[in-house]
Amino acid sequence: MKGRCQTLSELVAFFIGGFAGMMILGVFAVDSYQKGYEDGMKDGLDKDRF
Repeated sequence: MKGRCQTLSELVAFFIGGFAGMMILGVFAVDSYQKGYEDGMKDGLDKDRF
């Protein structure tokens, strides 16, 4: 191991990046799900689906 500080900072950066990515993906997924749900309610597709 070269430097413990370097690997630790890399780990923290990787963790923060992964967490931010998951948050962004989650927001997009929830947003698109809500849009599709609202469109389905308008068209009355939910009765056929469930």
